[in-house]
Amino acid sequence: MESKEIGIDEMTLKEMLEEIFKQEEKVLAFMKMQEAKLEEKDNTLAEMSKQTLTLVNSFESKYAKIEVKASQPDLSGIKGEINTGLLTISRVIEKGPKPVVRQLRLTLFPEQVRSPEYYRIMLTRAIWGILGLVFLIICYTLISKHMDLSAKMR
Repeated sequence: MESKEIGIDEMTLKEMLEEIFKQEEKVLAFMKMQEAKLEEKDNTLAEMSKQTLTLVNSFESKYAKIEVKASQPDLSGIKGEINTGLLTISRVIEKGPKPVVRQLRLTLFPEQVRSPEYYRIMLTRAIWGILGLVFLIICYTLISKHMDLSAKMR
């Protein structure tokens, strides 16, 4: 590979270097100006934070001293309602429960149930009960006659 050299004359090189230095000076000046602005903003923020802290502290001190005192509530309506309720309760207690009356009653049919199916079942039971009683009576009379006959035969 061959290296090609580009020949730059002294004048062109001098102009280029001067331009680069000027550009660098402008960049440095701009950076200094930006640093100054940042420092100014930092100072402003520090002052604002100090002011905020003083405002918060003053706010806390103001509202820490506040006392709220409520007036006594009017309970006369509630007391009246309680008194009337207690009077009603005492009247009910004075009336008292009715004495329990115990009665022995024999009922064939219940007083509360009035269905025809119930009457049919109860009638059927009554008929079977009567038939059973008649059967027992007949058996008793037959057995007693048989005992009397066997006692006579001996």
